Formats: sequence, C-alpha cells, structure tokens
Amino acid sequence: MNQFRIVLLGPPGSGKSVTTAMLCQKHELIHISTGNIFKEEVRHRTDLGKKIEDTIAAGDLVSDEIVNEVVFQKIASSEKGFILDGYPRTLQQAESLDLWLEKRGEPLTDIISLSVPEEILIKRIAGRLTCTECGFSSKQSEYDEGDLCPRCSNPLIVRDDDKIDILKHRFVNYRKKTAPLKEYYRNLLKIVDGTDTVEEVVEKVEEVL
Repeated sequence: MNQFRIVLLGPPGSGKSVTTAMLCQKHELIHISTGNIFKEEVRHRTDLGKKIEDTIAAGDLVSDEIVNEVVFQKIASSEKGFILDGYPRTLQQAESLDLWLEKRGEPLTDIISLSVPEEILIKRIAGRLTCTECGFSSKQSEYDEGDLCPRCSNPLIVRDDDKIDILKHRFVNYRKKTAPLKEYYRNLLKIVDGTDTVEEVVEKVEEVL
C-alpha cells in the first residue's frame, strides 16, 4: 500500500486528519496535512504563521500559491506513498497538483471523500476544545474550557474557527470551493460514510483501496 498517492476529501469535522493518521501509521505512508503544517508555522510565530493565523481565524482559505509550495516540498522530500489531508481545497490547487505530479511521473492513485451530514459536523466541531500547544482535542463534555491538556498541560480552548458563526462560514467556503473537486476527480473518486467510528471508517477506506 506504500505506493499509494491518495487525496482524502471531506468537510470540516469529517475526520480527515485522524483517519489519515491511522492509515499512515498502519501502512507506512506519509501524512501530509496542510492544517498541521500551518499550525507549526503559527505556533512558531513565523511571518507565514501570522498571515495564516489571521486568515484561518476569519474562516477563509490560505492562498493557493502558499499551499502549493508547502505541499510540493513535503512530497518531494520523501520517496514513500502519501495521503494528502486538507489539500487540494480548490480546483486550481488540484490542477497544479496534477501537473506537478505528472512531471514526476507519479499521478494520484485514489481520491477518497468522507461523507458526513452537516448537522453532525456542527455537533462535532462546536462541541470540542483544543489545546493551545499540541493540538489535542476533546469534547466539552469531558473537559471545561481552561482545563489543562492531558498531554502537555497547556490550556484547552474553543478555537476561533470552531465558533458557530465562523464555522458556518467555513462550510460555505467548502461547498463553494472544495465540493466541486468531486466532479473534477470523478474517475478516481470513492465515497466513504464518515459517520461511524474512526476504526470503522478506516476499515471502509481500506476496503475501497
């Protein structure tokens, strides 16, 4: 499975990151998450991180040029197969990725889309707390805002982009810019129900691969 070059699609809260992480760990694939890359930039307060932080806090998308650059560098640095999590988000990014991979003779092998109803997504995201340092997240029923992270002892907060008004804006962005990718990738696309447990979703993805 380590020769796979996969794009994992899905709206915010659909479980892309945790599903990708489990698949990569099981099959020795590289997990390329634009979200994680950007969080590192934000955490280290780089110039890029400051721009990203302002953009994400407003519920908007980081520019295609910046995203393409960081993703291509990550792919080029490894000879293993990979799963792209959170990228591409737009048709322009998808076209740039295809062109770049074709030049390397390594086209994408599979496109997986996690399907989850929006009402479930809102419950998942609006009810979570996130660590300010390591990214750990949990339901508010398990912790209160301001409690310390069980991993690194930093405060747990409700992220700005997880608040209801920003969250609805994120869904609008997804429907407008990212959902059309399903049509673009229709020849490779496989739809997987993302409403089950993570373990069950991972099994379903493995089945379609």
